[in-house]
Parts: sequence; structure tokens; C-alpha cells
Amino acid sequence: MKLCGNPSKTTGLCGLVAPPKDLIIDSYANFQEKQLTLKSENMNIMDIQSVKIDLIHWLSELEDMSVLEQIQSLKEEQENSFQLNTEQGKELESRLERYEKGEMRFSSWDAVKKRIRDQANDAL
Repeated sequence: MKLCGNPSKTTGLCGLVAPPKDLIIDSYANFQEKQLTLKSENMNIMDIQSVKIDLIHWLSELEDMSVLEQIQSLKEEQENSFQLNTEQGKELESRLERYEKGEMRFSSWDAVKKRIRDQANDAL
């Protein structure tokens, strides 16, 4: 940056004006908040990784078959279950409601294939 012959009292630089102090303070506060959020997320990731590593070490030395069977059972339950998020749950409820009211149309697979073929032929 080049200083001019008659520097501004605000910045000391030619043609530049310093931003208001409250803008700088707000920007810095937002920056600090984002830094803390990232640190918190990193800590959670590190905590999860630490727990996993601890469990792996513990499991590798575990000799109690009943505990291993319980862990295997828990693993199978987790693999066979799934969780819907709020939006998915609402959509499922809406579709079930429409189904129960008889507001849904259904088609056989053969009818669907015919409809798609007919649409494709019409488009040509």
C-alpha cells in the first residue's frame, strides 16, 4: 500500500476508509464463535474415535463368551434397524393416512411398464 502526500486522518492511506469499530468487533465475535463451534465438533469427533479405539482394545482381549454374544446381538439389532428423520416420518405418516383413506392409486408392474413404453413411443 502506498501512502499519499495528504493521508486521511482515518486510515493514513490514500482513498481508504477504516470500517466502523462495531463492524470489526461483530466480525471478530462471529469468527470466534465459528472457531469454538469447529473446536467443539472436532472434540466430539475425537471423543468418538477415542471411545471406538478403547472398545476395540477391550474387545480384542475379551474372553467372556456371554459378553461377546451380547455385543454380537446388539450389533445385529443395529444392522437390522434404521431411524427415520423428522421429514421422513411425516412423509410416511402422510402416505399411510392417504392409503387408509383409499386416496392412493396402485398399478401392477405390467401396467407400469406398458404405461412407460406408451409414453416413450408417444414422445418419438
